[in-house]
Amino acid sequence: MRVWGSIIVGMLLIAIAVGLLTLYSLTLLKPDPASFAFTVTGTDVAELAIIVIGFALIFAGAYMMGGK
Repeated sequence: MRVWGSIIVGMLLIAIAVGLLTLYSLTLLKPDPASFAFTVTGTDVAELAIIVIGFALIFAGAYMMGGK
């Protein structure tokens, strides 16, 4: 269960971070979609860090499986 636990937690972290990135990007389009200009903020960096942690958990779980 330790193996699948880390994989499932990693998948949930990635899903949450992608959802937050999508919602945050949609708020940038609200006032005037034609004037969209993307700038990197602390929110973007934090969500990308969560995604990296999620992938690390998935890879760690796959490594613990050992080719089963």
